[in-house]
Amino acid sequence: MSKPEHVSVTQLKMYLRCPLQYFFRYGCGLKVPPTGDMLLGRTVHQAISDNYKQKLMSYEDLSLSDMTDIFDYHWEQETKEAEFKPNEDPGKLKDQGIDLIKTYHENISV
Repeated sequence: MSKPEHVSVTQLKMYLRCPLQYFFRYGCGLKVPPTGDMLLGRTVHQAISDNYKQKLMSYEDLSLSDMTDIFDYHWEQETKEAEFKPNEDPGKLKDQGIDLIKTYHENISV
């Protein structure tokens, strides 16, 4: 295994938790497919991140419609790789994501 160009906090935490897991992930390039909860967090984060990028340039938030469109686009793209747990309902998780975006837009991005 070659020396990495940089080491992130996430990599350090993984190595300290389990060196073998670190080896499989960064030495062998094996990735664990995201679960539904991970997918939900990632896609909500993407929509909020895109809003902040827009706000930095224009001092204006994206519309709620634009944010839910961003969330929806990333959700549809990433569900192809996700492995939902038996107790995870993709439709319900997606609805939760839309609700989280609405709550963010109404209460935080003011």
